[in-house]
Amino acid sequence: MNYRVLKPTDAQDYRRIRLESLQCFPECYGARYEQEKGKPELFFEQKILAQSTDALMLGAFTGSELVGLCGLIAKDSTEYILVQMYVKPAYAGNGVGQQLLTKAKEILRHLRAATLTLTVYDQNTAAIRSYEKAGFIERERVANEISMVFSLSESVYASSY
Repeated sequence: MNYRVLKPTDAQDYRRIRLESLQCFPECYGARYEQEKGKPELFFEQKILAQSTDALMLGAFTGSELVGLCGLIAKDSTEYILVQMYVKPAYAGNGVGQQLLTKAKEILRHLRAATLTLTVYDQNTAAIRSYEKAGFIERERVANEISMVFSLSESVYASSY
């Protein structure tokens, strides 16, 4: 398995797996498949093609097949928001999500970010367990959403991503 930031050549694979995630697990995302599939370019497709540094999409690859996603959006220079976490069902439970989170933390340490936050629906217990295992802690609950945070250690920075 290989984990890296998506490149412009990965944009169409990203689109395919993002739409798949919305079809497979519509209850886990704020976006809807029907709305997204009609867009000429999805938000992260634009960011991937532009090689944006304020919105990064990480991918998990087995060979050349993209099997997992983990998006990072800069809220400001010290806080990033984790979005669009997804692992294809055939690869779930094999540590792919944890490795994507580890790669995200490495990149954010390199960028000298202090915190990584996310929001997850409270009924998504598998995701909540996975985030807790990765060191996220609950910050607050609002309606059916849980806000979680991970504080990045400023003592160790990755040299590159």
